[in-house]
Amino acid sequence: MQIESVKNPAMGKHGESGFTTIEMFVAMMLFAIVIGSIYGLLEIGRSARLNSLQSSETSQDVRVGLNTIGKDVLNAGVDFPNAGPLVPNGWLKNKLLIPPDPLSTGNNLTPVIAGYQLNTLVNTSVSPSVTVKTDQVTLISTDNTFNGGLPLNISNMNVSSMQLVISPQITPPASQAQDNTVVNIGDLLFVNSSTIGNGVICEVTDKGSNGRANNVIRIGPDPLGLNDLSSPTGNMGRVGNPAGAQRISMITFHVVDDGSGQGTGILTRTVYGGADSSGNAIASTDQPLTFDVVAMNIRYALQDGTIISNPVDSQFPNIRQLSITLSVRSPKNDPKTGKPIIDTLTSTFNARNLGYEKN
Repeated sequence: MQIESVKNPAMGKHGESGFTTIEMFVAMMLFAIVIGSIYGLLEIGRSARLNSLQSSETSQDVRVGLNTIGKDVLNAGVDFPNAGPLVPNGWLKNKLLIPPDPLSTGNNLTPVIAGYQLNTLVNTSVSPSVTVKTDQVTLISTDNTFNGGLPLNISNMNVSSMQLVISPQITPPASQAQDNTVVNIGDLLFVNSSTIGNGVICEVTDKGSNGRANNVIRIGPDPLGLNDLSSPTGNMGRVGNPAGAQRISMITFHVVDDGSGQGTGILTRTVYGGADSSGNAIASTDQPLTFDVVAMNIRYALQDGTIISNPVDSQFPNIRQLSITLSVRSPKNDPKTGKPIIDTLTSTFNARNLGYEKN
């Protein structure tokens, strides 16, 4: 019997087989396509996660700012006259940048003071440079923790001595003091009497005694320029007997340019009054709230239902609701667009202590 061997053409001289060059090239191409697809999916996920994190961070920053504003809006006007006590003439313009009051007898410090387009953000990274105007708002309320929630009785306002004299009280409530121990240097006081209508505002510069221990509140020249002692007819000189004094809180929310030249700023809560480490009265303290702010706009609902952005001072007593829009830019650019993410939120707050009622 004859046996013939059949050789496999794919086998070499030693009976070995392998991939051809074309097969290797095709396999490598398929491998590259698979790896590229996997990388693309991973990059999409990474980019989406980065965007989500940045958006979450900016949203959180916006919420912190708006929530802080909302708390002070809700407190605005607590035991405080809507028409507002007097401050020296021109004070609103000089300190809060509010347009001049046409009245020559003084300005009124109402519970809500609107400031339309008063602050500027500058973007010099583009040519020509771009400026954006932002709004501000000032809120005033009475501090109910002061003196057990009761006014401090004042028997005399002495302009020449620059002092308020506290009257003694025979049987005060247990929570009410009748001396200056409840007062701090730098406190802002709302002093009201029948001789001056809605009262006046002053800043405590020192404390002392005169005939009775701890019975004097000194209101000399102050860093805020509130203490109007120019003459017996000045604001403080018009305080009659009897009078009452209560501590107030005055706060302004505004955006301060951060100096980066990117058109961004810092939402700042400015608290007026207070004292420094040496115990001297100061004008104010700034508390930064939210960074990389690119816009803040405020709309106001008046008592008659009118919605406006730029109320004049005669409309300030009628403000009942605030709608605040805050826009914040992410610190890093979106990898896809190469531009920062802008997160904008709007919150509406009722000034419940000013008698707001929803229609």
